[in-house]
Amino acid sequence: MTRWVKKNAMAWFVVASLLAAGDQLYAQGTVFTYQGRLNAGASPANGGFDLTFALFSVSSGPGQVGGSLTNAATAVSNGRFTVMLDFGNQFPGADRWLEIGVRTNGGGDFTPLSPRQKLTATPYAVTAASLSGPLASAQLTGTYSGAVTFNNAGNNFAGNGAGLTNLNASTLALGTVPDGRLSENIAFRNAANTFTSNQVIQGSLGIRATPLADLHIRGQGTNGMVLVTPNTSDSRSQIMLSENTGGTLGMILRYDGDVSSNPLHVVGRYSSGSETELVTIERNGGNVGIGTNNPAYKLHVAGSLHVTAGGTALTINPDGSIVIQSAKTVSITSAGDIDLLSEQNLSITSSNLNISVQRDLAIKVGERIGITNNSQATWKNYANIRLESDAFNLTTSDDTVINAANINLNASSNINAKAVGDVLIKGAKILQN
Repeated sequence: MTRWVKKNAMAWFVVASLLAAGDQLYAQGTVFTYQGRLNAGASPANGGFDLTFALFSVSSGPGQVGGSLTNAATAVSNGRFTVMLDFGNQFPGADRWLEIGVRTNGGGDFTPLSPRQKLTATPYAVTAASLSGPLASAQLTGTYSGAVTFNNAGNNFAGNGAGLTNLNASTLALGTVPDGRLSENIAFRNAANTFTSNQVIQGSLGIRATPLADLHIRGQGTNGMVLVTPNTSDSRSQIMLSENTGGTLGMILRYDGDVSSNPLHVVGRYSSGSETELVTIERNGGNVGIGTNNPAYKLHVAGSLHVTAGGTALTINPDGSIVIQSAKTVSITSAGDIDLLSEQNLSITSSNLNISVQRDLAIKVGERIGITNNSQATWKNYANIRLESDAFNLTTSDDTVINAANINLNASSNINAKAVGDVLIKGAKILQN
């Protein structure tokens, strides 16, 4: 940048004016270039002139800093001249004024030009080589577009940092970054967060508890629970417990809200991707199904069944046959009817057999009825006893008593009643076919 300033001077024989400027610093160190224009009267000067230069800290009066410089026989062409000036390190940042004197080449005294010329920012570039200590705040204002590297760990900056950009956050060691300055991908510990991609936690997770397992949830009062809800396009919620890391094998606890009974299913998942309904509990009605997803009874078992308790076993085999085994007393007591229906054999073996019915007793078997009793057999009925079978065999080691209002023994083959003691069939009517 070139700056021109008009000067007026009076020589002993001529009135001269000087137009001068401070030019950009080209050399290293403290030397700078000064360029000006000298007029003799109203016309530009030409020829050789002696020039003196002195540096002052004030615009007028005493206050010279450094020595004076004399440039003898300075060439002036069409009023223009250029000189190299070096006052040393005299530019600490404070204001400086340049005083110029002029005379013809080799003769007379120098005529000072007034006023002194204030030097502007260009010569102050010489201070860059010798800066030390803090700079005045006024010298560090505005925007600097060049690249600056601060690689000393002792650097310290104060302020709000509002104008800082492209900072390397990994080097921040102290202070707190406000929430508003963080990326929207940052999760806040004391605020609600929404995660839109997969999250991996390498460790245990505790909700209101120090985790004692991979996932530890402590409820709040009487309302503590784990809630699983479906997505917006489905009414099914489920939890899977898997035996492999891929989640292809295991058991699923599934609640199906699309079905009117709102059932809860226990489902087995296999490697082929197929699933089997194992247990179903209906929310509406309370029916429980094993082997069926549509239970019609409070307990509905589809398939075989085996129940044991205290030495007694009830078994329903896959082929449909029923076996009751017990070392204890087996009693069948009903205030209504007892119907035993089978398309094949009916076999009852017991140390003591006691059948008591207040209404009808009907045993209908497609093939054989076999009753073996090691002691006394008593059939007591207040209404009718009806036995129908291809063959009927009753064997006891003691008395056999069949007592009913009506007794009907109907067999297409043999009826065999055998006892070591008496066989007593007693009724108002006894029919034999």
